[in-house]
Amino acid sequence: MKLLNVVISTVVFLFFTGCSSYPHQSWLEDRSFDKIADDRASEIVTALENGDQAAIRSMFSNQALNEAEELDDAILSAIEYYKGNLVSSNGTLATDESQNGKKKTFKIRADYTILTDLEAYNLYFIEKYNSEDENENGLYLIWLSKDSEKDEYEGDYGAGIYFPS
Repeated sequence: MKLLNVVISTVVFLFFTGCSSYPHQSWLEDRSFDKIADDRASEIVTALENGDQAAIRSMFSNQALNEAEELDDAILSAIEYYKGNLVSSNGTLATDESQNGKKKTFKIRADYTILTDLEAYNLYFIEKYNSEDENENGLYLIWLSKDSEKDEYEGDYGAGIYFPS
């Protein structure tokens, strides 16, 4: 009977301590990757609809701002390219996350279909977070295309905003 109590106590202890140390709770402050991606997609669409260049620029990480070529021109082009007002959005995402000691990182690759009253768009973006390097935190890349042109996305682009060629 003592052995059974010890086993049950150990299992309960491991369950509660294992769950409480799961990295999402502390470093994402109870925000799921889905919520982070949904919020970012909403911020991007709102800024595009409002023609808010400063808002779009502020979403990018310092790393992306330093690496992107002609970002201000690309932001203006994105605003001109995007037409209409949001009707609905639906997205999927893939994530990479790691924890090495106190260093925690994640990368969200999100792919949204954005339906406006005038057009359907594909919005793909990469969001990064690094607990030890604030320069990496924020948007890294945006790919914006009309839904009919989404297959023209060819993959490995660096920091910035991209469109079909």
